Formats: sequence, C-alpha cells, structure tokens
Amino acid sequence: MRIPADLFQLFLSLDTVTGRFGTLLGTIHTIAQALLTAVAVTGAIRWRPSALARYGAVSLALAAVVLLGSRLYFEYVVPQEYRAYRQIEQMDLAIKRADTRRLDVARIEPLPKADARERLAVIQARGTLRVGYPSDRLPWIYLNAESRLVGFDVDLVHLLAADLGVGLEFVNVEPAQLARLLDDGRVDIAVGGLAVTPDRALRVRFTEPYMNATLAFVVRDHERRRFATLQMLRNAGVLRIATPDVLHYENLVRSALPDVQLIRIGSAREFFEAPAGTFDAMLSTAEGGSAWTLLYPRFGVVVPRPNVVTGMIAFATPQSAPELHDYVSTWVALRTRDGVTRHLYDFWILGRGAKSTKPRWSVARDVFGWFEQRNR
Repeated sequence: MRIPADLFQLFLSLDTVTGRFGTLLGTIHTIAQALLTAVAVTGAIRWRPSALARYGAVSLALAAVVLLGSRLYFEYVVPQEYRAYRQIEQMDLAIKRADTRRLDVARIEPLPKADARERLAVIQARGTLRVGYPSDRLPWIYLNAESRLVGFDVDLVHLLAADLGVGLEFVNVEPAQLARLLDDGRVDIAVGGLAVTPDRALRVRFTEPYMNATLAFVVRDHERRRFATLQMLRNAGVLRIATPDVLHYENLVRSALPDVQLIRIGSAREFFEAPAGTFDAMLSTAEGGSAWTLLYPRFGVVVPRPNVVTGMIAFATPQSAPELHDYVSTWVALRTRDGVTRHLYDFWILGRGAKSTKPRWSVARDVFGWFEQRNR
C-alpha cells in the first residue's frame, strides 16, 4: 500500500491505545455470547426480523456518522500542512557572524598569477575571504527562510574568517568550475560538503578532513527494505541510481552492483522532483540525505548492510597556493581537535539546532491565558 515508514510507526504507537478498546469489546463479546448460548439452550430465543433490521440500520447510520465525522474533523479541523521542513529552513548559524556579502562570479576578475600564489597576503590586503560554494548542499550550506546562507560549512568559515581578521564573501559557482575558479583567484576556498576523492585531488588541494560521512541511498519510503542489504540490491535487477559527479563512489557502486545504471544529476532536486519511476534511488551521504528528507518526507535514507562505506569531507584550496592550504588545513585540524566540529555536527547533522524553543500548546496557557495572567 506504499505506506510511509513514519506513518506505520504512528500506527504502532496508537495501537497501544486502541488495543485497550479491543480488549473491552472482546469482553463484551464473551459475555453476550454466553448469554445468547444460555437463552438458546432454554429455547427462549425469538427471531424478530423488524427489530434486527431496525438495529442494523441504526448501527450502519452510526458507523457512517462516525466515519464521515472523523474524515471532516481531520480534514478541516486538524492542520494537515506538512511543517517539518520549517525546522531546517528556520535554522540559523550556531556561531556569531563575520561581515558577509554575496558576489556574482561573473563580476569578479581573476587575480594576476603572482597574486594568485600569494593568496594569504591578497586575502589580508582585500579584507575578505572569498568562499565558493555549489547550490543545494544541505546541511553544509544553503539559504534559510530569511535568504541567509547557513549550514555546517558556513559556521566553520565564519570562524576561519574571524581568526584571519577578515570578512566573508560568498560566491555561488557550478561544481565543474570550482577548480578553475580556485586557481585563477576568483575564490579562495571551496566548501559545500565536498567529498575527498583521488580524481578531485588532482585538481584541488584538500584540507584536513573535518568529518566522516556515510555512503547511503535515498529511496522512496515504502522501498526501504528493498535496499536494506547488498544481497537484496544484487537480486533487485537493473537499478537506476541518480548520482552526483563523484567518480570514486560511482566506481564503488559499480563494483558492488555490476548491473546498476548510474545517471548523473546536477542537483539533488532533480532526483526528488523527477516523475515517479525515473529513478530507483539516489547515491548520497546519510548526513546530507537525511536533511533532504525533511523537505521531501516521502523519501528515506538507507545504509545497505553489511559493508558500511565512509568517506572524508573537507574544504578545497587552490593547488597554486600552498601557503593558504597549509594555514587552512592546520586550522581545520585544530578546530577538529578542540571540539568545534563535534559541536557543529550535533547542531547541523544531528539536528539539535532545529529543536524548537517554543513551549508546547496548552489549554491553560493558549486558551485561558492563565500563565500570562500569573506572570503579570
């Protein structure tokens, strides 16, 4: 029936309550059956078709009223709007901001080759650190409901800029252009949950990794069991897997699933908004995929067993600027060891920053206003 796993969990929890009514009805049934049996043995049962028809009609009418009333109640009284996505849209930075602005990459001139090599001096003289980022990289960098850039990596680069004593300039770029823009000086570092891979390391210099990510599949919620183990995936036939342009992990998937069909996409939204049947799953990280499923609740994240694959996430720096790389890489290593990245992991990945501080709805407070009157 393609029931989402979350809805099934709701059924299990409510079954604890409805089961009590089932026990009550079972007791009434036992008593009624005993009475009817005793009366039948004595020969006192009388068939009254008119009474049976009357009670049957009343029972059907009551059942229709209950079902229709429940439908109308949940349709028009109980809010049906999905709101969980607001948790991630309303999140803000965990760390105080530096001065920031966003630039259009087309309006930025490349640096002369000499300046491109002396990147730290250029950053200090300019007074800003230019950060390149691809779009749609939840939860590392994205626009919140107030059109501000937020996310795990945004918090980190705010700290980095503060330690450098400069402001921040964010530049939205296409993933395929990152290496070129880093080398010609239009951006200084690149962020966005970038996976460290051998082929990418030929084009950019990765810093010390600041977190490990778990390779996973994002699937429609009712198909989670189909992707639970590698053996089940091998028996599933030809699977159409949407994948970002990450050759290293594509090769891993092909080696484990020879019959798989990998289809590259430019953004995760292409997968989520594609017509049903276009893709069977999307290759992702469990950390990033979980954030996307808040926006698209019909999907879930599955980590196939038994072989769990993890990868490294880091910042990218220009190959032509070793001094900048050494500084940022050392800075990331220190921030990882002093617990800052762990705090941001809890905040952005585990969702502790999305917890609402608003008190739960209460009849006493929200209807009668007793607490407000007491505070006055």
